[in-house]
Amino acid sequence: YDDAAKILEDLVNQSNHPDGQYSESARNNRAIFLDRLANVYREDNKLDLAIAAYQKMISLGGEIAGRGYQGQVDAYRDAKEYSKATQVAQQAAQAQPPSTQDPVAFDGGMRVARTRRIETASWPEHGTDR
Repeated sequence: YDDAAKILEDLVNQSNHPDGQYSESARNNRAIFLDRLANVYREDNKLDLAIAAYQKMISLGGEIAGRGYQGQVDAYRDAKEYSKATQVAQQAAQAQPPSTQDPVAFDGGMRVARTRRIETASWPEHGTDR
């Protein structure tokens, strides 16, 4: 994982625009690099680094932000940090107007948050499986 992370970190650094202004293609490329990097970190059990990569995706805005929020929810859920997953899902629901949310892209906590219903009883830490 270390070699893959290093390559992707270099790509993320090279794709950074300090002014935050990206063409559509540069924005999409950066999102791909960040998403892949976050996945490598998740596979290597580096949750904090994965969350940071997803946060950078969120800062790109639009549809990419939705994917960043979804990545954070998934990472926290996989780590069994359900309260953090729920918090991020709630943030996503508030930050992303319903017209920009792709209902197919959101699962679990994201759908629950979008409807403003948090059903934590359905999560394993509350005694039932999903």
